[in-house]
Amino acid sequence: GNAVRTTTSQGIDIVLVVDRSSSMKYPDLEEQRTRLDVVKDVVGEFAKRRMTDRVGAADSCALVTFAQYPQLLCPFTLDESALTGFLKTVEMARNEAEDGTAIGRGLAKAVALLKESDAKSKVVVLLTDGEDTESEPLQAAREAGGLGIRIFAVGIGSPQGERVPKLDAEGRAQ
Repeated sequence: GNAVRTTTSQGIDIVLVVDRSSSMKYPDLEEQRTRLDVVKDVVGEFAKRRMTDRVGAADSCALVTFAQYPQLLCPFTLDESALTGFLKTVEMARNEAEDGTAIGRGLAKAVALLKESDAKSKVVVLLTDGEDTESEPLQAAREAGGLGIRIFAVGIGSPQGERVPKLDAEGRAQ
C-alpha cells in the first residue's frame, strides 16, 4: 500500500549536486572504488545527518546529478531512505553525447529548485572533480548570489592534485 506522511521542518533546503561525468570513474580516492562510488557514500551520510538532525529542525534535501545535462533525481524530502535510494541509482555518463562537465547547468538546475523554495536558508552543495567544459557556472553562481543562495563547492580527487589520465573501457589508466 501507499503511505502519506506530512512533516514540517524549520531547517535549511539543501540541493546536493553530484558530477557523474566519465572522469568520476577514476579510482584515486580508495582502492577499487571510483570517485563516484566514494561521493555517493559521502553524500548519503551527509544527507542522513542533515535530515535526521532533530525534530523540528531537520533539513530538507534534494538530489541533482549532471554530466552534459542536469537531472533532478529526488525533489526536496526529509525521507533519507528515499534520497539514498535515488543516490544508489546514480551512474556515470555512458556515452559521449551525455558526457561532459556542465557545472553551470547543474548549478542552474539547483538554483531553479531553490527559487521555488519557501525556506529561509537555501544552500547548494556541489561535488565535482573537474573544470566546467560545457556551460557558464559563473552566471548560475551570480544568480544564486542575487537570490541569497549559498554555494559550497567540494572538489573531488587525489590530494596530490594530479590530472586525470585517460581511462580505457575497464577504467584502467592508459
